[in-house]
Amino acid sequence: MELLEEIRLLTNLETSSEKLLQIVLSGQPELDEKLRHPSVRQLRQRVSLWCRTQALTESQTHAYVAERLRIAGATWPLFSLEALDLVHRYSRGIPRLINLVCEHALIVGYVEQIQQITPSMVEGVATELELETQPFMVSSRALGGDGLRSPQSTSADGTDYMTAFRGDTPGRQDR
Repeated sequence: MELLEEIRLLTNLETSSEKLLQIVLSGQPELDEKLRHPSVRQLRQRVSLWCRTQALTESQTHAYVAERLRIAGATWPLFSLEALDLVHRYSRGIPRLINLVCEHALIVGYVEQIQQITPSMVEGVATELELETQPFMVSSRALGGDGLRSPQSTSADGTDYMTAFRGDTPGRQDR
């Protein structure tokens, strides 16, 4: 909290007509929690624009993993669909956690010489990383979502898995 107070003091640097310093804070959800603390109320009041990225949906998580693997050179589905569902559940759609779970699962797959990551491998990784699933999580498919199930495929009309990002709710929300 002391650092945030020092940042607040820096915002006081100004001339008679303008502020001398503009500060951009960027962080993980924990930063938002810290900014809600009563001791940094004055800093919070000085924030002129808030932008918060939202967690990825299940279909966005599938598309995200598929695109990252495509860029890395994967030529076949390295994760089973059920494994990707678990990646989403354990990561809660947070890209940093998606990357972490997938990286560890791929390492396990490499060590065990497995061609495709299975749900049990993802569960083992999640246990190792001490991640918990979100209780009562309902998939977008169950709510009438687009039902995207094959993240590694391209449709006959040439659209790729990145179209899942265009059809879902935006991943950013300003307030």
